Amino acid sequence: MKPVIKNKRGFTLIELMIAMVIGLLIMGTIFQVYTTYQKADVTQRLVVDMLQNARAAMLLMEREIRMAGHAPAATDGQDNDGNSDIDDSDANNDYPGGFPGFVAAGKASIQFTMDYMPDPSWCKDGLNNDAATGDTDTDEFDECYANGNTTDLNEDIKYMLSGTDLMRDDGNDGEAAKVLAYDIEAIAFAYAYDSDDDRQLDTDGATPPNVIWAYDSTGDGNLDYDLTAGGSLGTPVPISAIRAVKIWLLARTASPIKDYTDTQTYSVGGQSLAKDDHYKRTLLTTTVYCRNTRF
Repeated sequence: MKPVIKNKRGFTLIELMIAMVIGLLIMGTIFQVYTTYQKADVTQRLVVDMLQNARAAMLLMEREIRMAGHAPAATDGQDNDGNSDIDDSDANNDYPGGFPGFVAAGKASIQFTMDYMPDPSWCKDGLNNDAATGDTDTDEFDECYANGNTTDLNEDIKYMLSGTDLMRDDGNDGEAAKVLAYDIEAIAFAYAYDSDDDRQLDTDGATPPNVIWAYDSTGDGNLDYDLTAGGSLGTPVPISAIRAVKIWLLARTASPIKDYTDTQTYSVGGQSLAKDDHYKRTLLTTTVYCRNTRF
């Protein structure tokens, strides 16, 4: 005998509408949470990429600028300039093509040389590549790091900005400058120098003392210096007197960020850059002490 179903009623229209509204509310909440997390993830990725991009560029510049003026041939015990003197103190100083150091020092670009690394194959080719100097050894240390010139790869470096691309130009590779970092809005360099030949950074006499930062304000390759914060530019400073370089690097995210507005003013060297857009930015600064530079 079949059981008798007394209640054959289904869901009423009101019940269905209530269920649909509750479902929509739940779906809307889930979508909102998802959208929020997705936006946060995109923002975080853009910021992380920006920081990695800027820090990697700054690290390389810092490392290479610190090597400016590196000249091991001047103390390698050999006559690199062919004048019969060893490690002499004449004008060439064992570098007939010019002693390594700063070539140009501008507000937004910098160029320098170093005797850093000639052809690495010289270290292991089984030949005496510096026989002309009277050396009789093969594959020794000085064949790799002290050949008395700055004409090898990575020994004549220039940094400058092209649009929002930070460029690195190796003057010895025969190729055009290459992009070191993207989305760099501004870069600036300042220089501390030694004006009295004591190999120490000069200060303004204040307590505590402030380092004198010098600039090439006219772009003519000669450094002008500002003695105090409000002082006037004056006597050109020889490039060979540079003892430290300060770097400012302003980077931004690759894309604007929704619902974010940057209204900060950034101080980059002597510039004040006011912003009003949707990019996130970071301003990095560092001071490089040039241990290899000399008069």
